[in-house]
Amino acid sequence: MNPTWMEAGVITDKAAKSDDAPIPTAFWDLGITTLLNCSSFLLPVLLHLQFRFFLRRVSMSFHQYMQHTHGPSWSSRLHQGGTGGSTELAKLKLDTEAGRRAIQLATNASFWGWDGGSTLFYCRWPTPLGRTAARDGFEI
Repeated sequence: MNPTWMEAGVITDKAAKSDDAPIPTAFWDLGITTLLNCSSFLLPVLLHLQFRFFLRRVSMSFHQYMQHTHGPSWSSRLHQGGTGGSTELAKLKLDTEAGRRAIQLATNASFWGWDGGSTLFYCRWPTPLGRTAARDGFEI
């Protein structure tokens, strides 16, 4: 994208921002409206639709992971509970709780930030070892 919509001094400034500093959304707004050749009053609608799409994809990827990893009846097995310390049931519970938390935090986010906190979407990691590490963390 041609950066003519932005002042030259801004482009060459160091790319750093304080954690508490507000996000300069006006730069993005101007860039999007210039690129799409549309009015800025459409931006909140576009951001809302994009964010809903993101939430749907997060939920779908979690459910696909659970079906692939624990089988199509994973939800009913979880609700039936079961007694004891079956390692499969323990892994199912760990996966479910971590996925529920990730979806909850994503739902509490906004387009521009993780307002309610953040966590890793462990089910999207490519390897089993990576998923386990992303879900459980590392002992220090």
